[in-house]
Parts: sequence; C-alpha cells; structure tokens
Amino acid sequence: MDALACTIISTNVSKEVLDYIKRLSSAYDIMKKLRSMYGKKKSADIQYWMKKMYSLKATDLSECKDVINQIKEILDIMSRSNANLGDWEKIRVLYLSFPKTLRNYIHPDAVLIITEVSM
Repeated sequence: MDALACTIISTNVSKEVLDYIKRLSSAYDIMKKLRSMYGKKKSADIQYWMKKMYSLKATDLSECKDVINQIKEILDIMSRSNANLGDWEKIRVLYLSFPKTLRNYIHPDAVLIITEVSM
C-alpha cells in the first residue's frame, strides 16, 4: 500500500519537487516533506525559513552533504517566494553550517591562506 501511495505521489509532482522527495522511502515521509514545502503558513513566513536555515549545523564531515542539500532546498523555497538572498549571505549560511573542524581551514573572505593542513 505504501509503494502504491509513493507511486501516485511521484507521478503527480513536478520534476523539481521530485528531486526533493526521491530519497524518501515512505509515503508518510514524502507527505511530511511536501507539507513543509507548501504549507501556506510556513512557506509564506520567510522568518521561519531563515531560522531553520541558520539552525542547520553539521557535526562532522559526513553530515555536510545532507546539510548542504537541506540549505539548497530552503533557498529554493525562499526563491519561489521572491525572497532571494545575496551571494555573501548564502556563503555565510554555508560557512556557519560546516563543522568547526572544517571552518578552521576555510575563511569566507578568502584573504586567509592556510599553507599546511595537518589532520
């Protein structure tokens, strides 16, 4: 029954939305994701998305990809609401989401150059 529901949902959404839900395995998870993306109250509230985006933090390097994907999804939702962020703000959000071990080797203004990396 769950597979049938997933199939029905997948065939009735746009390609862009399908990219967001393709990794989810259950119909419940898909509907939860769609509700968060299109819920009238939350999608209209830019402050909600900003707070959610700034709260995303990777605790280690293995979580970085998932956190970056979540940030990209939020930026896409905000873009559809005509609330576009500037490039520096996007860089700041990404930088702050990285684990401290990675932030020690990256500086967002590109002035600081690290010549030797010891891990």
